[in-house]
Amino acid sequence: MPHIFLLSVNAIIGRNKNLCANSMEVNMNDKNGNDIPLGLGMALMQNADAFLYFNALDAEKQKKIIDGTKNIKSRDDMRSYVNGLTAAD
Repeated sequence: MPHIFLLSVNAIIGRNKNLCANSMEVNMNDKNGNDIPLGLGMALMQNADAFLYFNALDAEKQKKIIDGTKNIKSRDDMRSYVNGLTAAD
């Protein structure tokens, strides 16, 4: 079953005009319907820019980012990995 997170959209409401509620449920699946690893999902929820960037990627690029998390063992390392996501990925 996919992980469901409650996301406050105060941080991203101005960046995405399609988001107009105070909160929303976010189904944390990649574009192929596979669950996103919990640590990656949590880190994405804490970084609105990275979340929007990841969501806009095609399935192949999302998989590359997910595969890059396989050896990450700590919350801080995951947060650093997500904070480093850019259009160059």
